[in-house]
Amino acid sequence: MKKAFFITFFLFIAFPLFAVTIYLREVGYAHGNFIELREIALIHGDNEEKWGKIVLGKTGKRVKTLTATKIKQIIDNQGFTTESYTIIGNKSKVVTPHTKITQFEIEAQIKNTIHKIFPTDWKRTYLIFPSEMKGVEIPLGNYRLQVELRNTKVLYGRKRININIFLDGRLYKKISTVIIIQGRIKVLFARRAILPGRPIYSYNVRYNEILLQKDLSNYIFSRKELPGFVSKRYIPRGGPILRSYLRKKIIVSASQEVEIRYKRGSTAVFFEGKAMENGGYGDIITVKSNFKGKTFKVRVIGPGKVEITG
Repeated sequence: MKKAFFITFFLFIAFPLFAVTIYLREVGYAHGNFIELREIALIHGDNEEKWGKIVLGKTGKRVKTLTATKIKQIIDNQGFTTESYTIIGNKSKVVTPHTKITQFEIEAQIKNTIHKIFPTDWKRTYLIFPSEMKGVEIPLGNYRLQVELRNTKVLYGRKRININIFLDGRLYKKISTVIIIQGRIKVLFARRAILPGRPIYSYNVRYNEILLQKDLSNYIFSRKELPGFVSKRYIPRGGPILRSYLRKKIIVSASQEVEIRYKRGSTAVFFEGKAMENGGYGDIITVKSNFKGKTFKVRVIGPGKVEITG
C-alpha cells in the first residue's frame, strides 16, 4: 500500500495534471503601456516566455486588483492556448511605478529637432517658449520623444509644435506647444563688387549678421552653395548675395559633344556622346551616345564632361 502511494505521488510531481501553473504574487509591478502576466505572477511549465507576455490590461496611476477569476477570463477570451493551466492564488494588486519627463528634457528635444531642420548658425538665434512647458508623468519604461513641426520652409516666426511620446515602441501621449524663433543669423555678403557673368568665388564673400525675417529663402547661408553659379547682375561691395542674383553657369550646351563616364567600383568606362540639353555643374541632363544612339540620364561633372547616374 505504501509503495503504491509513493509511486502515485511521484507521478503527480513528475507529471503534473496541468501544462502550466501560474502563481499569483500578492503585489506585482507593471511597466510601460500594459500589464503583462509575468509582472504579477511566477509561471512554471511549457512556453513560460510566451505565457508571460499575455496582456491583462493597461497600466495606470491607481493600484489595480486583478482576481484569479478575472485573469482566467482574460486568458480564455484571448483564445491564447488550448493547453491546460491552473492559477494558484486569489488575486494580485498591480502597482505601476511612474517617472517624469522634465520640462528641460522636452525643450532640449524641441531645440535639437529645430536645429536639424534648419542647419544654420544658431549662436545668435534662439527659441522663445511663450508658455511654460510642464513635465509629463508616464509609467516607468523605455520612452522616446518625437517632435513634429509644421511649416518647415520658413525659419522665422511663431510655430506650432507637436511632441509624440512613445512608450515601449507605442504612442502613449501627444502634447502640443508653440515656439517663436527670433534672433540674428549669418548670411553671405559681397566682400568686393561682383560683375555680371562672373563666378561667385568663396574669397569674394563674407558673413554678415541680419535680423531674422519672415522669409529667408532668398539668402545664402553657406559658401558650399556657391560652386557652379555666376552673377546675373552687378552686386555692389557690402551687398547681400541673394539667390535671385545668381544663375547656374552653363558648362554643357545642347548639341555639344561630351565625354560620358560610367563608373562601377574601381572601374571607369569612357565614351563619346552628344548633350540634348543645357546643364550647369551638378545638373541632371539627357545625352545620346554616339554608339547606337542610346540615351542616358547623366550628371554634369565639368565642362564637356558628364557621368551616368543610377
